[in-house]
Amino acid sequence: MTLVAAEADRRDPLARLKEILRRGRLKKQLTVKTLAHRAGLGYVTVSKALNEGLPSEATIYALAKVLAIDPAPLIELRSLAVTVTEPPPPPVPPDTRKCDPVTPAQRDALRANRNDQLIKALERVGGIQRCTVFQLEDHTDNGYLLYVTFDTDRLGAASVLQAIRSKFEQLFPEIPYWGELKSESETAVGFAYTYIDPHNMLFQD
Repeated sequence: MTLVAAEADRRDPLARLKEILRRGRLKKQLTVKTLAHRAGLGYVTVSKALNEGLPSEATIYALAKVLAIDPAPLIELRSLAVTVTEPPPPPVPPDTRKCDPVTPAQRDALRANRNDQLIKALERVGGIQRCTVFQLEDHTDNGYLLYVTFDTDRLGAASVLQAIRSKFEQLFPEIPYWGELKSESETAVGFAYTYIDPHNMLFQD
């Protein structure tokens, strides 16, 4: 083998794999037909494994057993050959679709709908009159302040506030602050502050 061919073999794992198989056959002084018979393979399968194409792992194991060759390096060469010979994936065309601009009215409608969804989720606790979500944005912070007003005529302030607090702690585990206000008209207000957008949470009982 010339120096050029040897260098090509080192760069090409498939060529190196076939060279090892061919040398093994010559060392055992076996014809292709005899090798195929002892390996339990077809003549064409063995001929291709020695000369062209990528042999299967099963073929490599069968030939290595007859030729008394360690199959592990051959399987590794095959894996490298698969990586080298696999065609690159087709390029993904750029997304040229354009999004329609969202008008302020559409944004307000979306925000109102999300607030409605939040209220419905919190109403499962019971006794809720109103829920308002204020997003706080300034130079040092970006969080959400939630105010919830409760009608406590039916359940009592303590039980309702405890229920909604438990609900908030379930939905927003990172709430750093919780507060309660009670009015003279049997109405109570709970408020919480969180960095998690309440609209993006999944509200489940």
